[in-house]
Amino acid sequence: MKNRYYVSTGIFTVLLLFSPLNSRAEKESQSVVPGSPVNAVSGSAGLPFPKGVLSTTINYRYAETGGLYLGNDKQNNNVERTKNIGVLKFRYGILPGFDVRTCTSFYNMNFKNNSTGSDLNRDGVGDTTVVFRKELLNQKEGAPFFMSADIGGFLPTASVDSETVDSMGNQAWGGLLGLGFTWIHGVQRIDQEFNYATFTEGEHDYRHPQRYRANTTWTMAMNSILDIGLESTWEYDGESEVDGEGMDNGTQEWYAGPKVGFRISRWKMYIGSAVMFPVYRDYDAITPSDEYRLEVKAVKTFQLF
Repeated sequence: MKNRYYVSTGIFTVLLLFSPLNSRAEKESQSVVPGSPVNAVSGSAGLPFPKGVLSTTINYRYAETGGLYLGNDKQNNNVERTKNIGVLKFRYGILPGFDVRTCTSFYNMNFKNNSTGSDLNRDGVGDTTVVFRKELLNQKEGAPFFMSADIGGFLPTASVDSETVDSMGNQAWGGLLGLGFTWIHGVQRIDQEFNYATFTEGEHDYRHPQRYRANTTWTMAMNSILDIGLESTWEYDGESEVDGEGMDNGTQEWYAGPKVGFRISRWKMYIGSAVMFPVYRDYDAITPSDEYRLEVKAVKTFQLF
């Protein structure tokens, strides 16, 4: 099944790259900037944000597991997990080349144990991320690409009780550093970003693992309305801690898949979606793992000043 997904994704991309649509896009979209990444964990890579502009973004992810994994091997189907994750983001341009972003997640997760018959629902609000971004290089001013740096942290805003999931948020403080790059050539755009996050111990004596992420996106504007592309997100999480003791549960995941985006210029909106499948997985402890992720993103901008 997974091989069919990868083959169909490859064929889809090759056909679009070498079809007449490509040359048509070159003619129709010379003044169009291809859209940003759409998956929930991606940021804006290297592009700066205009002063006085506010954007509101809603991300949604739906994911289902295909059982429990250890290392990169499936162990059994004893546990099934379904995730519904919403993310609310705001971004505001404070000064030319300097902006601030916030991000708060909301989640509903269902855990079904096929061996015991139990069926549990967990929902809550995650901790809020606040990030300041500074432009370092600007391709429009002669640099080879856009580059921006991030510095920020996590605020303890999560809901915490016996029905919430600590790994999704447990009123922990944290810090974040990031670096993003964007290269635009004609109707094509490549985004690359790296970030690192570390956390303090939060409620339930739980401490999130140190987190490393690398997100990569290729996007092509087919015309003034439609974008197509591919997205990839890699994440490594070290072991989490409970009451100061390491849990030996580090994870490494790499997901990728095709994306599509639509510009609605008169409403200053961008809507995109991606379907992502596992390329590589490695788990130090037995862990439920997503067999696919459906990502949806909607962005609306406002000119305030």
